[in-house]
Amino acid sequence: MRIETEFRRRRQQEAEEASRAPCSHVAELERNIAAIQEMTKTLTHLASHCHGDDRPDCPIIEEIANGGGNERRPSAPFGITSLK
Repeated sequence: MRIETEFRRRRQQEAEEASRAPCSHVAELERNIAAIQEMTKTLTHLASHCHGDDRPDCPIIEEIANGGGNERRPSAPFGITSLK
């Protein structure tokens, strides 16, 4: 009886461990999806405000000049924290 109880306990632990692994992967995928969506939003915004000409007020160049491309922050993909 004791061996059977120990077997069930171990089996339950293994099942719990097995279910945690996919949940961890799902959480990581969701973080990656959110980061990609934020990058897409930022790049779309920058591209829509870039005139592609020789104007001095290019938002992409302004962000790079302000150090926007040098920092890596989890909440600010590409280091862009604000747009003017």
